[in-house]
Amino acid sequence: MDERHDRTLVLIEDYISDPDSFFSTPITITGDPKLLDSLNGQIMLETIVNIVCRFTDTIFLELFDLSLISRLEKIILGTGCKIKESREDKPEIVISVGNTNFKGKFNINVNSSGWVSYVSCNSDVKILQNSLQNPIGAMGSACFASAEAFKRLLEINGCNKKWALNHLKNINFSFLDNTFSELNEEFQ
Repeated sequence: MDERHDRTLVLIEDYISDPDSFFSTPITITGDPKLLDSLNGQIMLETIVNIVCRFTDTIFLELFDLSLISRLEKIILGTGCKIKESREDKPEIVISVGNTNFKGKFNINVNSSGWVSYVSCNSDVKILQNSLQNPIGAMGSACFASAEAFKRLLEINGCNKKWALNHLKNINFSFLDNTFSELNEEFQ
């Protein structure tokens, strides 16, 4: 096992019996092309890839921008995770920056506006027009999405703890005041 598996194993060994299955379950990442052109979209995508590569051996990208894919490959260089082209069958877990038509068995959709992160599992997330660009809300959304993917991996590998089975649905969290609200303002 490599170093990242060793660290993750410490977290999961009390909850599942087959760590190899946990690590070998690929995660598919996709996004709305218009949102991925924005600063928020790029921050969400890059942060998700950076976190998810720590607990899966394979990331499937359902993206069409080759320069973006190349940039993401550089992010995970040396982690032991591989980026591959998407596969034909319905993936187990799909993380989508914004809402897309590409769906899996379990879907995590995220968006952000300013200080606010939006997350929804297995339903669409709030769509924002002219959203406020702020890396804090974008990174928060990415962290929430990655945590939901981690919990789902635990769930499909036999963890029956309530916290692993309870997934976020249509939440918004403001990092401006650390509440489940939409309190927002311009980023300085």
